[in-house]
Amino acid sequence: MTDSDNLLLREALAEALPRLDPIEPAPERKIALRERLLRQAHTEAAASATLSQSVTIHAEEGQWHVLAPGVQIKLLHADDLVKSFLLKIAPGGEVPAHEHPAADEECLVLEGEAYVGDLRLSAGAYHLARKGTLHAGNLRSVTGTTVLIHTGAANPPRVASSRPRA
Repeated sequence: MTDSDNLLLREALAEALPRLDPIEPAPERKIALRERLLRQAHTEAAASATLSQSVTIHAEEGQWHVLAPGVQIKLLHADDLVKSFLLKIAPGGEVPAHEHPAADEECLVLEGEAYVGDLRLSAGAYHLARKGTLHAGNLRSVTGTTVLIHTGAANPPRVASSRPRA
């Protein structure tokens, strides 16, 4: 069937259908049609919900904010339980030593290399700072780095004070 045939058929149906008397389907057919429509509506709703629950942020999207000299942060996700963000540390930049009193903090080095104290982390390295612990030293980079951080939402980093290191 060509596009023009489809168009002619649609026009004919649009003209003829309003003139037809409604037909009541048989009870079993009515039930089957209703179930099919409900399944289709449920499937479409589930697909729509899945899409609306997905978030994609491309590399050039989002907004970077200055966290400290030579350190920028881009928030990727935050809710009542967790937050994820990127840290971009310029060569020579550093985040002061800090503790995380409320939650673990996961760090994944995406590019470049970073140091936590004397511990060198190259691209692909994973570092976990447990809840209540103090980082061994500043998070810094000599060459520049981008790090993905995932932690608890109520886990504001506190700059280390006179508390003894664990």
